[in-house]
Amino acid sequence: MTIYFADGTSQATAGTAGKVLQVVSSTKTSEYVEDIGGGNYGSDMGLNASITPSSSSNKVLIIISTSQGTSSTTKTGFVVFRAGSVIGYRGDSSGNRTRVAANDVTNSNNSMVSLSGNYLDSPSSTSSLTYSVRIACPAGHWSYLNRQESQSNESSQPIAASTITLMEIAG
Repeated sequence: MTIYFADGTSQATAGTAGKVLQVVSSTKTSEYVEDIGGGNYGSDMGLNASITPSSSSNKVLIIISTSQGTSSTTKTGFVVFRAGSVIGYRGDSSGNRTRVAANDVTNSNNSMVSLSGNYLDSPSSTSSLTYSVRIACPAGHWSYLNRQESQSNESSQPIAASTITLMEIAG
């Protein structure tokens, strides 16, 4: 049986544009703690994944889910790096404000929040690309991944997990 689409093409003759070609994912289940010193972005915390696009016209869909905490009532967020450089998935420059992809707006002292986002990147590459998620918060504050600020072995203070998934999308 042949299936026909609205544009007159059939399943057998339809192009591959928009199809998912490969999927890679990485999950970080351990805690990560960092003092965001003089900069607004933290170090590589191990929440990363690599993908090698099969064509330079293909795109990479990035899906991120994090659990983050921060010191005091400072806001926390994240940015995405590709091959060591921040990608365009963040807010515009505005004064001294930290440019992030996602940000918590309800954080209070000693809490953990879920932050997520997705972005369709156009890397124009067929090389292996490593995407990494880094914590973003005002300089001079502590940030936490997969835990809240105050941590003990009490059942009321959970440990969480964070993920990054990459999908190569045919161009």
